[in-house]
Amino acid sequence: MFSWDFALDVGSKSQVSFQKASEFEAGPPLRFGFDHLDRLIGGLNSGQTVFLHGSSRCLTLSEILCVRVQLKHSFGGLDSKAMFIDAGNMFDPYFITEYTAEHHPELLDDVLDRILVLRTFTCHQLTTFIAKNLQKEIHRHGVKLVVISDMVTPYCEPDIDLHEGLDLLKVSLNYLTSTVNFERVATLLTSIRRTPQRHLLAVKSMVDIVARVENDREYLVRVVLEKHPNLAMRELSGPKFYGGDLGWVGRYHRGGR
Repeated sequence: MFSWDFALDVGSKSQVSFQKASEFEAGPPLRFGFDHLDRLIGGLNSGQTVFLHGSSRCLTLSEILCVRVQLKHSFGGLDSKAMFIDAGNMFDPYFITEYTAEHHPELLDDVLDRILVLRTFTCHQLTTFIAKNLQKEIHRHGVKLVVISDMVTPYCEPDIDLHEGLDLLKVSLNYLTSTVNFERVATLLTSIRRTPQRHLLAVKSMVDIVARVENDREYLVRVVLEKHPNLAMRELSGPKFYGGDLGWVGRYHRGGR
């Protein structure tokens, strides 16, 4: 069974660190580049964690962000590298090259070199990285976007006890949200495979924005906003959604749900 000794051991090594007040000043959000989607979600702000779940288009959107974060501020980017933690072993450099060539050819020479990919194969590896190494790697590389692709899957593997996996997921989320908030890094989590409801609820309860992405028709994507800190972004009668053609997200389909 899972032991809380792991969390206590990691926590005992943490140190107090102060920040300048100016570091909390919010800059412009990082946007997906699709007007309707960006109006619905509001983009990714520094220190904020967004969770997209549902269809495989979540992966496509996350990889598009890894390109767009490299754009200059004047073009809607953050002029930064991206960190892509590939928990689902699904990172697709060919799509990134294809998308960049069509939409941002000025980035093509260096686009893959500015995306730092880490593949984790077990929930223990992922939890250890988030708790012990994420903060120093953010500092080391100066990244302003962290993506954890298919984050929930490793915690639901058949060889992991259901309760142990859920406990480890909560530990990871605690360290993750604290770290990215402190470091003022925009963060995107995705989940595209069927997972236990209690695991999804754990993620939803600890992030800032939640949206469900659905394949409506062949070239259409439906996005349902399930959680948002800004009440003005939501309808009081229920979740707000956008259904329409999201350009590359709608045309580039990898299968899945």
